[in-house]
Amino acid sequence: MKVCLGGSFNVIHRGHLTIFKAASSLGCRVVVGLCSDRMADKGYLTPFEERKRDVASALESVGCSDYEIRELHDIYSPGLARLGVNDNLSDVRYIIVSDETLFTAEKLNEERGRNGLDPLEVIVVPVVLAYDSLPISTRRVHGREIDAEGRKDLSVGIGSSNKAKMRAIAKVYRSVFSGVKVELETVEVKGAAAQPKGKETIKGAVARAKKALGERDYGVGVEAGVFETGEGLFSTQYCAIVDRKGGVTVGHGPGFACPPEVAFLIMDKGMTMAKAFELNYGTTKETARSIGAIGVMTKGHVERGDLTDYAVYAALAPRIHRMSPVVGRHEK
Repeated sequence: MKVCLGGSFNVIHRGHLTIFKAASSLGCRVVVGLCSDRMADKGYLTPFEERKRDVASALESVGCSDYEIRELHDIYSPGLARLGVNDNLSDVRYIIVSDETLFTAEKLNEERGRNGLDPLEVIVVPVVLAYDSLPISTRRVHGREIDAEGRKDLSVGIGSSNKAKMRAIAKVYRSVFSGVKVELETVEVKGAAAQPKGKETIKGAVARAKKALGERDYGVGVEAGVFETGEGLFSTQYCAIVDRKGGVTVGHGPGFACPPEVAFLIMDKGMTMAKAFELNYGTTKETARSIGAIGVMTKGHVERGDLTDYAVYAALAPRIHRMSPVVGRHEK
């Protein structure tokens, strides 16, 4: 049984290694179709034999020892669309593609059908994201926009001038993306209502993030709001992160129940959380912007920024999951 995949593989990067590893994990012989110099002539590609050596080295680096590399003269060759059963590829069963090149596998199977061959089972491996949440690609690596692991210095817009939010976002980004420069800039934008409720909270966070993006790699917005539940009124912070392609991810931090007297003033009298705490406990606006309601309730054991940390981590989680393993870990 064999699995095939193809490409030019001019600059081996983390995305290629991920695909090679996925192919090797099937326990089949891996057949790599490597574009010929003529087919892959884009002005900056290295010669075929050099690329062939790099592919072999990359396959072996992910533990693949059972492989063969064939020169590819058209995009369908490794899938046995035109090679025929006499080319020692009659037992190819799978084809590995990324979610960006799925169309190639679909066209290949159409071609196989026209040649009287059964379709290959298509295995889609999600593209690996660089530090800016855009795909790692040969073009980007060759242009020195990113390195082969997807690393690059980052610019981040923060949709708030609140110091607690700024500190939390800076802390999380510099922890996750350790080893690169993270430049942060605050952008004064209006979020949701003075006291967001329910879905207004999420909409406010997204609006802040989008307005803070500009020409940067990321825009980040954080909004705190209240949510009615069967167990009372809960306060929860939401974080929204938007990237240069317009992709949005959202996460929230731990929530806590508002005291009944505070909940009454918010829901029945239309007050903000800060005003309700001021009337009940004598807190100040500065208290609200620094340690927050949770800091008052826990007597400083947990502060507003602690909740923001986890909201930002949660919003980054879907992105980190698809990034190179070199992304840093949060230091406990």
